[in-house]
Amino acid sequence: MEFRYHKLQQYLGGILCQRHNKLGHLRQPGQQQQKDHEVCAGDSHCEQSTVILLPAAIGYGNPGTASTATVKAQAIGGQVTKAQWTAGTNGLFPFSPIAHAYGNTAAAVLAADPTGNMGFKVGYQYTLRWPANPNTTNYGNVCDGDSVDDPSAKVPHKDPEWVAKANAASNSQRGYIEFTSADSIRTAIEDDHVDYNYGLNIQLNVSVDPTNGAKSAEAIAIGVRDAQDGDTTSLTYDDYIANPLHNGRRLITVIVQNGFEDASGALLDPTLQAIGVGFAQFLLLPASEYDQAGNKSWCAVYVGNSPLVASDNTGGSGNLGQGVSYVRLSQ
Repeated sequence: MEFRYHKLQQYLGGILCQRHNKLGHLRQPGQQQQKDHEVCAGDSHCEQSTVILLPAAIGYGNPGTASTATVKAQAIGGQVTKAQWTAGTNGLFPFSPIAHAYGNTAAAVLAADPTGNMGFKVGYQYTLRWPANPNTTNYGNVCDGDSVDDPSAKVPHKDPEWVAKANAASNSQRGYIEFTSADSIRTAIEDDHVDYNYGLNIQLNVSVDPTNGAKSAEAIAIGVRDAQDGDTTSLTYDDYIANPLHNGRRLITVIVQNGFEDASGALLDPTLQAIGVGFAQFLLLPASEYDQAGNKSWCAVYVGNSPLVASDNTGGSGNLGQGVSYVRLSQ
């Protein structure tokens, strides 16, 4: 690193005027005091009294004195993990998908799926916002990952289990969390900004605070978010990463919840519903997939369980869904 010094007309230094706080005189050994009343002219904060010329930091004009110097510097950064958001911070998308592993705490869900994927399969689409009436006959309006019992099977078996776990057929809570104001939701979608109208923190093992309604106009905000990316068309994460124009804005980080029913199909106690059980990263689909029809799912592609925020790729530090990674300068 190179610092270049400005050319000086006199030795680098300054004229210290003695302020009203009277810090006292600074004097180098052998240095003479001198009066300079002109320095204080027009300065109401400066007493016309003794001032001292500081010695030059570099001897400009002296033989052998260079105008540049090379110094050594280093910076060390790394990934840090975060699992709680306080008011006004950025990083989370205002939707909460339903986990495909059972348990009412983050530890229980991790035990049910030790891979940390919460039952999700990488590359499949899962629901951000549920339709008003999920069709469990032909599953035409249900995201593919939520319409089958095993999306990785060669011939996936259609199953209403995940629609039931979301209580989606009768639940007015369709996937949004925290916000009821359209403007707040739009800001959170477009800028990742979360403000906590109810004074709650988003964290594991407490309610994600689901809110009611389809709020279909927010499809416009998702379109705005999509347009912030250089790649607005890729349908898979591999294609997205391969496109040199991508910048990460279509990658979203969400808190995943346990849903509303247990493994037997019984409704959970209200105190155990919609509990945050992990964090995950998804890829938004092209904007055309998010229309304003109230009876259509809004889906996103599951990318992984170790979100890396403010990056053009996933690849956090192996969090297994227990936190979100950020790159920070540590030294």
